[in-house]
Amino acid sequence: MGRFSSPGQVQRFLSVHEHTAALFRPKRHHFSARSYRHIREEAFANRREHSHELVA
Repeated sequence: MGRFSSPGQVQRFLSVHEHTAALFRPKRHHFSARSYRHIREEAFANRREHSHELVA
């Protein structure tokens, strides 16, 4: 992991990335196509809402 200056930095990144990845990539095989699309739409709407709060 040459882009990180310390193992602690890598650990902090991975701990956040794990939760983010789970939010945006749910286990597809657990859902019907309709349910999966709905989950994805909610996740992206949530992301848009929170990213606007961070900018404002």
